[in-house]
This record gives sequence, structure tokens and C-alpha cells, in this order.
Amino acid sequence: MVVFTLSTIILVVVILYIKSSTPGRFRHPWFGGVTPSKSWDRRAHVSSNMVGRLVFVHPSSGELFYFRLLLCHQKGCTSFEDVRTISGYVHPTYRSACNALGIIRDDIEWLAAFNDAST
Repeated sequence: MVVFTLSTIILVVVILYIKSSTPGRFRHPWFGGVTPSKSWDRRAHVSSNMVGRLVFVHPSSGELFYFRLLLCHQKGCTSFEDVRTISGYVHPTYRSACNALGIIRDDIEWLAAFNDAST
């Protein structure tokens, strides 16, 4: 008699989902896109000047996290100053540039809601 645990069933469902997804939608190193030597593939278009892969940056990393966010949203930037430039204005920090683009928001609404709830 074969006994399937819930974790086994969930694992099978996840594997089937990953295998049925398109490559651009979900890429996992175990399922496609990895060479037999388990190393990175060289880019097909070497002559282009664009970022190929960005590593994960934790939100607690501060300005580095906001810089990575801007790299994902800004196009055609050739310098660090270009990344911080929004509508012709060079912002002093990457966080303020993210705020100007609307990528992040301030926590003022949340703080006001908590203050109202506590009184």
C-alpha cells in the first residue's frame, strides 16, 4: 500500500506546474535552461549593452535595494546620475528617485491609520 503525504502531493503539483509553464514565466535551475555542466550559458546577443542578470538584493540593504529597483524600471541609463534622474531632476538618493517614480510609497497613511486605531 502506497501512502502519499500532503507534502508529496504538493511537490508533485509544483513540479507539474513548473514543467507546463513557459520558460519566460518561470525558470528554475532544475527544470530547463541549465546546461549539463550546471553552469551559466553565454548570452546569445553579446554585442548588446544591456544587463543580463540581476542578483537578489534584500530590502534592508538600503540604497543598494533602491538602486536595483531603479535599474528594473529606468531604460537607457548610462551613468549612476542618469539612474537617479527623474523628469530632468537629479534626486540626491535612490530612494527619493524611487518615490518620485511611484515605485515605493511613504508609510504616512499606515502610521495615521495606526494612530487613529490606537486612540
